[in-house]
Amino acid sequence: MGRPRRGAARDTRRLILDAAVDLLSERGARGTSMRALAAAVGLRESALYHHFPSKEALLREALLLPTSAAATAAMAAGEEPEPPVAPPMGDLDLPLEEIFLALAKQLAATFGSPRRRKQLRALLTAGGAPDEDAWRLLAEEPRRRLSRLLQRLRRAGRVRDDLDLDVIHLHVLGPLLFATGILAPGRKPPISMPLSRFLQGHAQFLAQALAPLRRRHS
Repeated sequence: MGRPRRGAARDTRRLILDAAVDLLSERGARGTSMRALAAAVGLRESALYHHFPSKEALLREALLLPTSAAATAAMAAGEEPEPPVAPPMGDLDLPLEEIFLALAKQLAATFGSPRRRKQLRALLTAGGAPDEDAWRLLAEEPRRRLSRLLQRLRRAGRVRDDLDLDVIHLHVLGPLLFATGILAPGRKPPISMPLSRFLQGHAQFLAQALAPLRRRHS
């Protein structure tokens, strides 16, 4: 039997990854066998190796599976996923607070998606992915998205350039992980205000903290 057509192969690959996310969230890495994955998508076990070289490679990709359609299409084509940019984030002339609010809403939606929560459950059950830190994997896609925005804002002179980007990443992403409740799956988010109000305040704080120093004293 020949290999499946490219379009069919992409669809099958996505079905396998979807099944892997579901099984990982229910059984963890040890309980997710290639046989179980093959049964979940109606394939022979050997057919999985047409798409992935090993179980470890399959599970790692499932844990990193992007949540957006555009990122998924890029991944299926073997390309680097391009983080989506909300319209307000594309206009660097807007007030910083509006730009950071658009970013915060986008990241909160990513962290709050059903797929991301399943991935988190899988990471917690597995205790981490092979050769990687589970928490870094969780934030990898949002971190790339944030890095690109910050670099554009720095080139435009909109944010200060004397702070380490890794420090900024933690200050942006950490509160969002906490406020969306993704660090405690299955429980109510540990904040006493509506998420929309928190995101507004978070964006205001970031805009004030990251504005160039010369603008604050002018």
